Amino acid sequence: MATDYSVTQDQIIQAAMRQVGALDPAGLPTPTDYANVGMALNLLLKKWIADGIPLWKVATLTVPLVGNQATYQIGTLGPDVVTDRPLRVLEAEIVTIASQQSIQLWSLSREQYVELSGKYIAFGIPTQYWFQPLGSELTEQSASITFYPIPSVSSTWNVLLKAVQPLQNVVNLTDVLDFPAEYYLPLKWLLAYEIANEYPVSDSRYARIEKRAMTALEDIIEYGQELDVEVRFKYDLRGR
Repeated sequence: MATDYSVTQDQIIQAAMRQVGALDPAGLPTPTDYANVGMALNLLLKKWIADGIPLWKVATLTVPLVGNQATYQIGTLGPDVVTDRPLRVLEAEIVTIASQQSIQLWSLSREQYVELSGKYIAFGIPTQYWFQPLGSELTEQSASITFYPIPSVSSTWNVLLKAVQPLQNVVNLTDVLDFPAEYYLPLKWLLAYEIANEYPVSDSRYARIEKRAMTALEDIIEYGQELDVEVRFKYDLRGR
């Protein structure tokens, strides 16, 4: 048995069209169907984001530290780390390449970073960071992270970031939908509801699709909520 399961844009389009009765079980959508339903799929995902439904992925990013360099650009254009622009950083730790020993890094607000002394002097191993998501994905393709103190060594330390990144747009029919597999079934029903007005659907079928879609939307919202976790407090020894 396998624990991983993925669905492509092609598969979710076909599944949604079968639900509205626009596609035979052994049939294939026309190029026009693919274009129209594919657009509906991307518009639906964008609307979920606008509605505040959690649609993102959590990834571990590696930032190789460079001696005397405090700030690193992370995004599709890099240049320091080339990846999808992170929206926020959940956790950060610095790791030695040789021994794999790690040190937790503390997050700083902009005000806290501004108040630090010695920000422009390379004198040790970073213990804190200031993350800036910068602009939107439409206007700014990179986020930045600034470490304090500035690393005085290079090629011996990496910073591992547990970061939240946006989902990719679904462009090609073979593109895998880049979010938890638990969303696949709800997405099928919500996409079917989205396209139901574009195909001849009986009132009874429309009512059934609408009911399943509304239940699916509730399931997605509930699944995306954070679980209750234990909260622990530590003494803040920074600056002491």
